[in-house]
Amino acid sequence: MIDHQEMKAGFAKENITPKKGTLMEGLGQKMPASSIHDELFVRVLSLSCEGKEVALISMDILFLERGQVDRIKGAIGNLTGLRPAEILINFTHTHCSPRVTRWAYFGNVEESYISHIERGTLRAIVAARANRKAVTIEAGSTTTDLPVNRRLPNAEGVAEWKPNFEGPTVTALPFCLFREKESGRVLSLLFSVACHPSMIYEFAISAEFPGAAVRHLNHDFATDGSMFFQGAAGDAKPRPAAGDGTRWIPCSWEQMEEVGKDLASRVKEAAQKAHAVEPAITTELREVSWRQLAPPTETDLNAVIAAPEERPNRKAWATEMSEVLALRGDLPSEAGVLLHVIGLGVGLRIVAVEGEVLARLGQRLLAEIPPGVTFLLGYSNGTAVYLPDREDVPFGGYEVDSFWEYHQPSGPALDCDDPLIQAVRSAIA
Repeated sequence: MIDHQEMKAGFAKENITPKKGTLMEGLGQKMPASSIHDELFVRVLSLSCEGKEVALISMDILFLERGQVDRIKGAIGNLTGLRPAEILINFTHTHCSPRVTRWAYFGNVEESYISHIERGTLRAIVAARANRKAVTIEAGSTTTDLPVNRRLPNAEGVAEWKPNFEGPTVTALPFCLFREKESGRVLSLLFSVACHPSMIYEFAISAEFPGAAVRHLNHDFATDGSMFFQGAAGDAKPRPAAGDGTRWIPCSWEQMEEVGKDLASRVKEAAQKAHAVEPAITTELREVSWRQLAPPTETDLNAVIAAPEERPNRKAWATEMSEVLALRGDLPSEAGVLLHVIGLGVGLRIVAVEGEVLARLGQRLLAEIPPGVTFLLGYSNGTAVYLPDREDVPFGGYEVDSFWEYHQPSGPALDCDDPLIQAVRSAIA
């Protein structure tokens, strides 16, 4: 029998659904949201054990930038005393969400909505901490065939935006249940899938398939505390969107609901064989170098600005980089990416990365981690840039070439992933 340390858990959520007419972000939509299909939430699980505490937060939005996350974490810290390493913020990455960042230079960020998210998060964390009860932990992992790789090499060896059924995906579907000791009731259920929530191409606000899965799991486990965490989904789209396999297609709301139902049923079935976990909280947060190519020169940037055929947002990138170059005297040849490792119990951990982690890199990171149940997450504590594996870089394609959308000066170097692999190896050892 496992000799459990006492862990207490509290869950709370706040509605962060915006109003109709809000600008949208996930697909670069130029029109505002004309409808609300389903509500968006910020969900908080507060955990304490043996004098240590963490807050796990899931937000139904595309992502935030690190500066915005730091603002929210700072507000949480002022209110609770929690340090940044004790607060994990993960974004479900729904593409039916409001515009809240400078991503891709679309502009018109709705600052009032960011304040709305912050206030909702603070209310939820106060409520979650106030409602903590003694819990036990059960964990396990199953698989899903939902992700399909979206990088298909053409005859010239360049990755095109097409379904690649033979391409790498992270198919793990880890889950974790927190049950009240006294009643046995499921207080909260964590689960993770590595796949873009980009089934719907309408001007409608929605939590997409993660929200549907949460609704079904809440029903199946008689709880309100299910939480979705987005995984290494940088180059994965949902299988129904692959259509006949030649191109990506929009999906229906009914298809989205079926995906959520399928994910919930897989967790429900696997939960029957979940194993007990001895609780123990550990935290580590560090910044890791992400190596990039040599940055552009002033001449390179001026050429982009002057090119009549260049897109306005690409020109905005070149203008920003020129201003940074003038202020600093140089442009960086690496980006800083946060790595956040949280232990929840013996053999149960979260490994969260500040970026859009591609599947091949996700597989390599998982190979560095000892056996157990691991939530490998992207889109955590901000989103700095796409994070391809070194084998992805020579094929180019959107995930390699879109660095400028994230306000980065240059794309990934061939050895871009070395420091991250080494950091995960060190953090888990």
